[in-house]
Amino acid sequence: MANRYPLVVDTTNGNKIRELPSGDSLQLTGNNIIGVVGITASGTIGANEINATSIKKGGVELANVAVTGAFADLTGSPTQLSDLTDDLNVLVPGDNVGTLTNNVGYLTTVAFADLTAKPTTIAGYGITDAATSAQGGLAATAVQPGASVSVLVNDAGYLTLADIQNGAVTIDVNNTGDLVGSVFADDSTILIDSILAAVNLDGTIRGHVRPNANQHNLWDLGTDAVRFKNAYFAGTINGAHVGTLDGDVTGSVFGDDSTLLVDGVNGTLNATTLTGALPAIDGSALTNLTIPAQTFASLTGKPTTVAGYGIADAYTKTEVDSAITSSVLPSGSTQSIDIVAQDSTLLVDSVNGTLNATTLTGALPAINGSALTGVTTAFSNITSTPTTVAGYGITDALELGTSSTTALAGDTALFDGAFASLTSKPTTIAGYGITDALALGTSSTTALAGDTALFSGAFADLTSKPTTIAGYGITDAANTSAETTFTADVKFDTGVEEKFATLTGSTGVTTMDCANGHIHYLTTPAGDITANFTNLGLTAEYATNLTVIINQGVTPYEVAAVQIGGAAQTIEWQGGSAPTGNANGIDSFSFTILNDGGTYVVLGQMVDFT
Repeated sequence: MANRYPLVVDTTNGNKIRELPSGDSLQLTGNNIIGVVGITASGTIGANEINATSIKKGGVELANVAVTGAFADLTGSPTQLSDLTDDLNVLVPGDNVGTLTNNVGYLTTVAFADLTAKPTTIAGYGITDAATSAQGGLAATAVQPGASVSVLVNDAGYLTLADIQNGAVTIDVNNTGDLVGSVFADDSTILIDSILAAVNLDGTIRGHVRPNANQHNLWDLGTDAVRFKNAYFAGTINGAHVGTLDGDVTGSVFGDDSTLLVDGVNGTLNATTLTGALPAIDGSALTNLTIPAQTFASLTGKPTTVAGYGIADAYTKTEVDSAITSSVLPSGSTQSIDIVAQDSTLLVDSVNGTLNATTLTGALPAINGSALTGVTTAFSNITSTPTTVAGYGITDALELGTSSTTALAGDTALFDGAFASLTSKPTTIAGYGITDALALGTSSTTALAGDTALFSGAFADLTSKPTTIAGYGITDAANTSAETTFTADVKFDTGVEEKFATLTGSTGVTTMDCANGHIHYLTTPAGDITANFTNLGLTAEYATNLTVIINQGVTPYEVAAVQIGGAAQTIEWQGGSAPTGNANGIDSFSFTILNDGGTYVVLGQMVDFT
């Protein structure tokens, strides 16, 4: 901000208007200076009264005492005599009266005998921890420590040792108060041990041990850290169990990892959890066993006879030898014998000299079938078929890739496959045999399959027309919902309207979304505003204008700072200083923003519309 001098009329120089000369005084008698930001003086400022919110000397605020002159407004004032440097010979609590120069007549030491009007009772002296003479007389006849109760004249009702030993003492079990002590049975067995704070369960249980049925809880015997040693049962244990049990157990058994070992519901064992070798088990009565596939060779101790395998429906070698010996035809015999299976199926037909092929099983051995006739099969059943003409032994076919000059019977040239190489091509649709095409020159009234009218060619007659530029495939037109860059002047015949956003009760950092417009209208602000312009999207080397309009109340507020996307910016205010808002008016804060290679330049000004 430049320094300026007020203009005055110089009566000594032809009443010319000029700046106030240096050394001259500005005469303002009867006038005021208002609205100034600061006054700088190198001399003395004289005034009848200075009314200021703050008065400083050397940048430090003056204390209240400088204005009021009151001792109470002093800070660091002394609170005791020792705070003073001239406190010599000043008495303080604890000093002796003898230090005074006028201590004549003051007592220094007094004998008790010299006191007058002394009290005559203990209470008169205020003594509370001594016995009176009456109380002392009673002490002479009081029961002394170690004396028997029988020395008292009112010992009626006191228990004696004999009363306790002969059973004369009874306890009212209906006592409604607390009973402290151990409890014994008639045979002196301890039931409740008050010394150990325990209940004796060793041989004292005479009935069932049950939890309280009304609490519906499950109660533990022992804990994971404090356990019972052994448990012996003559009956059945129901529930889930952990540990070793001897005897019958009803229920399922689980491993430590919750794996089911014994399924008590279905009565099965989980075979997947078995480890190690099984002991010798008699499995003769087992049924529905599923044994994994085994090789016969893997079996050990195999029998060597039919009887060893328990086979009862087969002939032994001895029986076969005997049968053969008794039934084999002698050499040279012309007798024929059919061979029949046990189920009477004919295997060998001696009459017709054939084998029953339907009874053949397994794979045939290597057989020379060159003399076989009447054998048929599908080509698809043949394997390892050749892949070439020569592989099939075909000599009258043309191989793929054969040139057009290869001689064929009656023609030395092959067709190259090109439509242009065809001769005598038809010239009409009908000549090609095409029945689903419309011939040239056909009128719009010519009947077509399912449609009697042809397209007129008018755009208005098109159906299902696109509704967007992209739908038409147009890429060089402006989109109303996207940012558009014009490289030439833009002219509007009917003016331009711009959307603005309204904010109410704003204070501090206030988000102003530029996607909602570049004009922001603030009503009833609650404090100074830091305008945070978001979604600005300003390209480098482009500029724009943003406006913040504040409808002021009694207390005016200003746009004190600007952010762009949360980043603080420096405002270059018009005139070099930030403006001040106007109460009950409308102030328009305008910001011209330039994106200079990624760095924003913000120019700010305010217009008062009060």
